[in-house]
Amino acid sequence: MPSLSERSEQKRYLKMKKRKKIIRMTVLISAPIVVILMIAFYFLFQANRTYSGYEVVSKAEKIEGNDAKYIAYGDDLLKYSKDGACAMNMDGEILWNGSYDYEKPFAVTCGKYVAVADIGAKQISVFDGTEKVKVIQTEAAIEQISIAKQGVVAAILEENDKAKICIYNPYDAKDMLKVCIATSTDSDGYPVSIALSKDGQKLVTSYINISNGVISSSLNFYNFDNVGKNRVDRIVGSRPLGTEIVADIQFLNDSEVVAFTKNGFYVYKMKETPVDVAKIKEKSNIKSVSYNDEYIALVTENDKNPTSSYIAKAYTTSGKKVLEKEIGYSYNQFLMGNKELIFYSSTEGHILRFRGSEKLDCEFDSVVSYLFPIQSSSKYCMIDGDYIKQISLTGRKKEK
Repeated sequence: MPSLSERSEQKRYLKMKKRKKIIRMTVLISAPIVVILMIAFYFLFQANRTYSGYEVVSKAEKIEGNDAKYIAYGDDLLKYSKDGACAMNMDGEILWNGSYDYEKPFAVTCGKYVAVADIGAKQISVFDGTEKVKVIQTEAAIEQISIAKQGVVAAILEENDKAKICIYNPYDAKDMLKVCIATSTDSDGYPVSIALSKDGQKLVTSYINISNGVISSSLNFYNFDNVGKNRVDRIVGSRPLGTEIVADIQFLNDSEVVAFTKNGFYVYKMKETPVDVAKIKEKSNIKSVSYNDEYIALVTENDKNPTSSYIAKAYTTSGKKVLEKEIGYSYNQFLMGNKELIFYSSTEGHILRFRGSEKLDCEFDSVVSYLFPIQSSSKYCMIDGDYIKQISLTGRKKEK
């Protein structure tokens, strides 16, 4: 039989063994949790990190005249000038090249199709994602154009202070002119902006009317499918907007259209006829707008805080606000990326995430003309006086 001291020693041993087991189990359980927390912290840090610079991943030399302009063209770029248009990838490689001779070229895209109009003249060149071109000869001077994903083109034409809206299918050699709507300045007013749906079946036009010295605005909704077949001028709806002047209209996707005013915007759903979806009214004037098929973004003047000149806001197409942030950026170009807003001037760039954290705050190493997000990657396309560059964000902004 063990002595009292031996039994005490045995109890201490069992307690120590049990304690070691508990510690071992705690470590085994805690270790994965610590690792998970570290990984989560890392991703949270990366997701809210502010970059202070960039590195050039690749670059291609520009070969062009001084009048060339660039716009996004899917995952690629469209360059157009007075003597032609060409598509190129982000490495600067030419995908197709088309020619024309226009004094005031203006380009729009939808899917693979590109339309370039000679504003103030009577010709539109349409490209189908290749250098093959179809030319539309209009009856009157072109004021504005819009294009659908099949290459169908809508245009506002003006002659002798009278305007009309024409729809063309350049791929129908026998009958290019599909619809021509003569507008009445007495009833409708003067058309100032148009948006053609991606399927080419719906059109929205904003009008300005002046009566007794008072300016008013309205929207007309047209349907060229069976729904509008028996309607006068195929108008399936209208919206009087009083003194709110619509500066721009755009189809965001197949059925939603946004109309921008000086102090806000309206969203309508138009599968066949228009349905009111959202009305956003800002107290301050709007400086810039941008949009994609899911979101609408605004930059408004900030009258309350002199140190932050503007307020950046983003909304869903249903009108739900997802971002509001005071900013003090100096910029002259504004566009939307993947849940982020891009601001830049020739000398500096800023990117603001929808969740409110700043992604980029940097000065450029050269005089920059364009900065585009590359849709299929985390890189950006930067165009300066000499090169088309792909860049990756680098560096970490130092806290002040």
